[in-house]
Amino acid sequence: MGANYPKNRKKTNSKGMNNTSARSGSSTGVPNWNRPPRRSGTVNLCIRAAVDAQIEHGYRIKRDVETATAIWNQSTSRHFSGVSFDIIDLKAIETNINTEIFSIDRNIHASEIKAMVDAAACDAADVTVFYLPGKFISTNHPFSLVVARYYPVHRVIIMSEGAVANPYFLAHELGHALFTTNSRGYYDDPDPQRKDNAHNRNEGNLMYKGLSSRTVPTITNEQIGKALYSTLFR
Repeated sequence: MGANYPKNRKKTNSKGMNNTSARSGSSTGVPNWNRPPRRSGTVNLCIRAAVDAQIEHGYRIKRDVETATAIWNQSTSRHFSGVSFDIIDLKAIETNINTEIFSIDRNIHASEIKAMVDAAACDAADVTVFYLPGKFISTNHPFSLVVARYYPVHRVIIMSEGAVANPYFLAHELGHALFTTNSRGYYDDPDPQRKDNAHNRNEGNLMYKGLSSRTVPTITNEQIGKALYSTLFR
């Protein structure tokens, strides 16, 4: 799991504060994530499923998206409710890309991956999700089942067949999409791991790096509130 960050992000320390502010002993300038600029928001999804990908006749896609909405739309704050995800376009595509063979991060396959994205992604959607054949995803990391990547025009999440066992993976990757489009430039999780600001430090949290499928993951109001600062909402 993972996402590539925009440039010039404002890093946070383990308490969710901007590093510069933390050194000066002040949190001046860091937004109050519990008071987002909107009560709710909807992210429009474009779904592209390879004809030979394991999607269980569409059930897997429906399950993943509904699970993401259930998790991100459960704020207990009186100031906001949360984030919903809507599928605005769903199509099957022909592609020769198998996630086990085509490296997502290596230049040798960059043109093929980009060509698939440019040909199939929806301009009207906020995020395009690809369901591709392959039990894992070849990346610069030892092992991945899902990845989020951001191209000049399209925000993309790639789901391997190995991700089918965990219904929370798409919700996790959509969390990266929301945080890395933060309108104030703070792209980290509000309560990050010590050496991995993209992920939450608490085991059992949706944004924890080792996300388990055994229990329903938790999410905080602060995470939902920060998500509502995303530029994905128009």
